[in-house]
Amino acid sequence: MKEAMTRLFRWATVVALVSLGALLLTRYSAEWQLARAEQLVDQALRGRVAPSAIAPAMTEAVALLEHSARALQQDARRLLAQATALTILGRGREAIELIAPEIARAERPELLVALGRAHASTGNDTAARAAFLRAAWIAPASLSTLPKRLRDELLVRTAEIESELARVPNTAPPPLP
Repeated sequence: MKEAMTRLFRWATVVALVSLGALLLTRYSAEWQLARAEQLVDQALRGRVAPSAIAPAMTEAVALLEHSARALQQDARRLLAQATALTILGRGREAIELIAPEIARAERPELLVALGRAHASTGNDTAARAAFLRAAWIAPASLSTLPKRLRDELLVRTAEIESELARVPNTAPPPLP
């Protein structure tokens, strides 16, 4: 009886280790896919990709990120890279649909900036400005990639809101788009 229990324990240990290994391998692979996709997006944003190669590079990035989605479901890095690639491809509505649920769950200024860019790419400047203003409210430095004129305008509006809050307590922050 003791020998049967030892054998059963060994088999259970082997199964557990194999399962853990498979899980870790899936995560490891997804992290490499994310890193490659982020590299492609970064190169496109920095102008290190020929204009004719941008669409294929962003399509590859989106494919890598979609493939890694299961292992990196709510990973903000994946969502940000994928939304950026989709926006570059002119698929702003898909980018909005991708990151809006995550913003509702946990606001992050970099995702709000990406949401603003996605809204701008669809022509919805009102929603874009609302997203940028909300990002400025959370972390003014998150606007560093926006054009100076827009950034300055948003920072002035943020200061106005802060001043209003100082005068009238319990005033709500800028609304989400």
